[in-house]
Amino acid sequence: MCREPSSHEETDRNLIVKGQNEPTFLISWRDEQDIESRLRNRALVYIFGVGLLAVGCLCLVIWLAQVGWI
Repeated sequence: MCREPSSHEETDRNLIVKGQNEPTFLISWRDEQDIESRLRNRALVYIFGVGLLAVGCLCLVIWLAQVGWI
């Protein structure tokens, strides 16, 4: 950790900066592996969840068309 340049206290050792190559700014108490696995799992749920939702809506529309409601 680096000391903040504008700090007057010797015990202030926190410096928060945005990375040069990373557009995401995240503050967390979790370790890096835990954050990455949670983000990866959330992305998979979103991708497959939206796919399943689309297939479910398509099946609903087909069923409604067969019943004659559309």
